Parts: sequence; C-alpha cells; structure tokens
Amino acid sequence: MNEIDPARRFSAEAVRKFDGPADGDTPSGMNDVARQVASQYRRDTMSPIMVSGVLRMVEFGLLFLSGLAVYFHYVGFFNYLAWQYPVTIAAGSFLAVVLLDVTD
Repeated sequence: MNEIDPARRFSAEAVRKFDGPADGDTPSGMNDVARQVASQYRRDTMSPIMVSGVLRMVEFGLLFLSGLAVYFHYVGFFNYLAWQYPVTIAAGSFLAVVLLDVTD
C-alpha cells in the first residue's frame, strides 16, 4: 500500500520546478535566547560530581592534617611508632570521608 522508495522521493519535474534561494544559504546569526543558552555551557565550569569529589579530597586532607597535628603535639616528631600513627591517621581519615559520603 505505502511503498516509499528513496530514489523516487522527488520527481525530476519537481526538482526542476523548485524555487530555492538564488544566492545560496546565507548564514544567519544566533538570536538572543540561543546566545544565552550557549554562554551557559562554558569550558571553565565544574560539574556537581567534580565539586563533590574535590570537597571529599579537601575533607580527607583536613582530617589527615589535623590528625598529624594532634599526633605531633602529644607524641612528638616520629619518636614512637614512626610509621604506624600516620598510617592509622590516614586510614581513619579515609574511613571518615567514606562514612560521611555514605550517610549523605
């Protein structure tokens, strides 16, 4: 019933009668709404996922540095258990950031 053949979509007579623009397609400028929408997508913007990832790294850094500060204040500079305390502080900071993310 409906047989559509792309080769016969336009007849030769219809193509000859087509009244198109004589000078070709002239490029038109963007209207104000399109320009406003295009300006919203800039290269220097950050996605919300990227912002939350950066904030997680900042939280980890602050927790780790505050843990090291407490360690240096109470124990001293690498006097006792030189590598165990920093590893434990890093693990605790990582665990805190993960748990804060899970509860969010």
